[in-house]
Amino acid sequence: MALSQRVLVLGCPWWPLLAAGVARDTPAVVIEANRVTVATPGAAAAGVTVGLRRREAESRCPTVVIVKSDPAREAREFEKILGALDGFTPFIEIMRPGTCLFATRACARYFGGEESLAAQVLAAITATVRQERCFGLGIADGLFAASVAARKSLRSGEPVIVEAGTSPEFLAPQPVSLLGRPDLADLLRRLGLKTLGAFAAIPSSDVLGRFGYDGVEAHRQAAGADEHRFVPRDNREVMELSEELDPPTDRSDIAVFAGKGLADRLAGRLEAEGLACNKVVIEAATEDGQTFSRTWRLDGGFSPGAIAQRMRWQLDGWLTAGRGAGAGAASGISGSGAGAATGSSNARPGSALAKITLIPEEVTAHPGVQLSFWGGQTEPGRRAARGIARLQGLLGPEAVVVPEYRGGRGPGDRFRLVPADAVDLLNRSAVPDFLAEAPWPGNVPAPSPALVFSDRTGVGVLDGNGKVLGVEGDRLTANPTTVTLGARRLQVTGWAGPWPVNERWWDPKASRQLVRMQVACADSSAYLVAFEQGRWWLEASYD
Repeated sequence: MALSQRVLVLGCPWWPLLAAGVARDTPAVVIEANRVTVATPGAAAAGVTVGLRRREAESRCPTVVIVKSDPAREAREFEKILGALDGFTPFIEIMRPGTCLFATRACARYFGGEESLAAQVLAAITATVRQERCFGLGIADGLFAASVAARKSLRSGEPVIVEAGTSPEFLAPQPVSLLGRPDLADLLRRLGLKTLGAFAAIPSSDVLGRFGYDGVEAHRQAAGADEHRFVPRDNREVMELSEELDPPTDRSDIAVFAGKGLADRLAGRLEAEGLACNKVVIEAATEDGQTFSRTWRLDGGFSPGAIAQRMRWQLDGWLTAGRGAGAGAASGISGSGAGAATGSSNARPGSALAKITLIPEEVTAHPGVQLSFWGGQTEPGRRAARGIARLQGLLGPEAVVVPEYRGGRGPGDRFRLVPADAVDLLNRSAVPDFLAEAPWPGNVPAPSPALVFSDRTGVGVLDGNGKVLGVEGDRLTANPTTVTLGARRLQVTGWAGPWPVNERWWDPKASRQLVRMQVACADSSAYLVAFEQGRWWLEASYD
């Protein structure tokens, strides 16, 4: 039976940076797809916020530090936080590295009430990360209200505890942007519904007719009526699968390879019964009987790849724990979690891994269209695939093309258009690992350009004397001062490069030598230009 419970949410929105050892007051960001996705409070104080383009972020704060996201490191370092929480409760659910939750009803009584529990949890976390005011902590009825309270806690620096039964009143004045559904929030604002309370006041039947099942779920959250189920292990419906590792191993990659087969089998069993798994327990056991388990949550259902990814994170964190000057020392996160329980990630296994177990603790059926358990196979994706098939039937199999990552040094080389029937549209990965990790010496660094030109348009890159800039080996003959595009003359305000490329030098017919350079102009435009066979040409432009 699903019961509404008191939930504690603990989260750090800039965890990818904290895990990399960045202090909260240091202006630092993570950039993906040329936009800021994570920013420290120090970056926010300098005007750099999530969603800004890279150029805008660097113009607002020239000293901003750009850190590359590393999910494996983030999960490995988060194990130290979980080790500190093991001393409070064994029933921790991980939503993602940097955010977790657990029920407070039992442990609050043991630790002297919710106020005392919250203070002790924050003290343990502060001692682990060795920085203050990095995590927000909220307690409320339901996961959504507790998450909003944790967000508010970040601003105040103190735990935010919403009294039992008052979650609707707490949520009412909050903006609809907190629902985490940008399209829905934008539509609600245009309809004049700017707060969660205004949205919650609409009858649920009207919400269903206008916004569908996703809107109904958001409406329940806005009204403070979302229920979070914590399933006791002795009372759940068990559908667990195990795999013996023969021979036992102390390498996480070998264990994850076996675990991926388990995830595939679990997916097939759940799909056959029309179910999706929102919460899974990954349990590892050693030859000498040690066990280490973590509970992972992902609303919308786990794919086998997502389970295998979390399995790798979990095992890496366990197998590398307690190695002295390891990842934790490098990142500035303490390896001694206050109050860590036996079997936490702060104690490495004493022998090799012998068994992997997957336990789906929460399985649900989709309320409308039944979705597959597999990642990527959503109903919109299926509709797109059917539309592509119809177009191919009308125009021919070669008429519909999709981009496929090939790797390369220039932006025009990295993707190639291939016929849609040459790839599996529902189970394709964006970038193959072996290509994404290739060194590609001479490649153009991030950010990627917004527009890559298919034809070679000649441009003039001039020096201070008005002469065409030349290239000698891997160096420019002078600094660029002007770029001419037809009748336009643009003053150069900044430039980067050059990046020489010498490809296929062993093949006279396919060999290629050129030099690329980025230029920023006074009219706020930016271009990628290339010098080849004695002339400059325009390769791409930046947004």
